[in-house]
Amino acid sequence: MNSKKGTVLAVCIGNSRKIPKKQVASAVLIKDFGIKGDVHAGRDHKQVSLLNLVSLEKNRKEGYELNYGDLFENIDFQGIADLYKYPLGTLIRIGKDVILSITQIGKDHDVDIIVRGQKVRSIMPVEGIFTKVVEGGTIQSGDTIEVITKDD
Repeated sequence: MNSKKGTVLAVCIGNSRKIPKKQVASAVLIKDFGIKGDVHAGRDHKQVSLLNLVSLEKNRKEGYELNYGDLFENIDFQGIADLYKYPLGTLIRIGKDVILSITQIGKDHDVDIIVRGQKVRSIMPVEGIFTKVVEGGTIQSGDTIEVITKDD
């Protein structure tokens, strides 16, 4: 595995499942629920989604103009490029307080999405990281993101 530390580049929240999420200065994560004000918050296992800049760049190289949040991800980060290869149950700390647990890698829907008029074949179904909130708190861009345990 490569470096287990990285940096949050953007935090994004959306109030609709139909339009991309918008970047915000900071967000409050609630234990066992997700991000306050985000449409994907709730009691299921996909409360907070993460996407690595390397994954986003794969989509950009295909010619798509994409901003943070356009693929409906909550957190964009750099570093830990292989995070999507970590096992389920891996714990991730963001900032001082927030702890997330990986619950799913990728998904089997929303492969082709429309982003500002572009039909995009999203990388999220392959390399998107879905988590649930183990410990809540506030996060913002610039925060450290790190793997703190691995169940293997």
